[in-house]
Amino acid sequence: TVTVLIGVTILHQVQSGLLDSATRSASGQLNSGVSYAQSQFSALPKLDSASIERTAYAVVFDLAGRAGQDQYDVALLPSNPGLRSYYAADVAIPDSLQRTIATQPREAWTFSRIRAANGSGEPALVIGAPVQAAGLTYQLYYVFPLDREVQALNLVERTMIFAGVALVVFLVGIAGLVTRQVVRPVRQAAVTAGRLAAGRFKQRMVVRGEDDLAALAGSFNRMADTVQQQISQLRELSRVQRRFVS
Repeated sequence: TVTVLIGVTILHQVQSGLLDSATRSASGQLNSGVSYAQSQFSALPKLDSASIERTAYAVVFDLAGRAGQDQYDVALLPSNPGLRSYYAADVAIPDSLQRTIATQPREAWTFSRIRAANGSGEPALVIGAPVQAAGLTYQLYYVFPLDREVQALNLVERTMIFAGVALVVFLVGIAGLVTRQVVRPVRQAAVTAGRLAAGRFKQRMVVRGEDDLAALAGSFNRMADTVQQQISQLRELSRVQRRFVS
């Protein structure tokens, strides 16, 4: 039970550390993207629909092209009516996150699941913030797959399970050895005491080492010697009494 509790605690700490690191990295990436988007919209000479659409399209795919080894997807959703949404990939932004950023214009994030290439759902971090420039209001979102974090957590989990099983086996072995070292002298003392009670007064315990059990065996043997001497004295007195009566 202690091993399981320790393993669960360690896994929780590792998971929290991985998610915190991913969130901080995503927040830095988002801030950079928001600054870039605001600068691009602010540089528009006029706010006609064609210029806005071209700039929004360019912003999304420029930011998505910066991914490199850090795989992520980018989406730009409008808050103003009549504007289009732009996605660098087929990703779904949670409605609850959109409502949060719309009602409280600030950075917000949540954990969601995205569709993988094999059709299964993979955990992902979705983070977004408002983009306000030149009278326009957009919501910029980054979607970071958490496959590397999941792989790292699975590796830690497998290692913890292996280490926990090995530790339990090791502890069971130590407990068995200690129990054997403790129980065997106690059983020997019980057997020897039974033989003494049956009248076999020459029975003694074997003294091994210098620990407490050896001291117990020595004390038991001295007690047996004393009992044997008392019995011998009583027998001698009984013999003398019989001779006297004769």
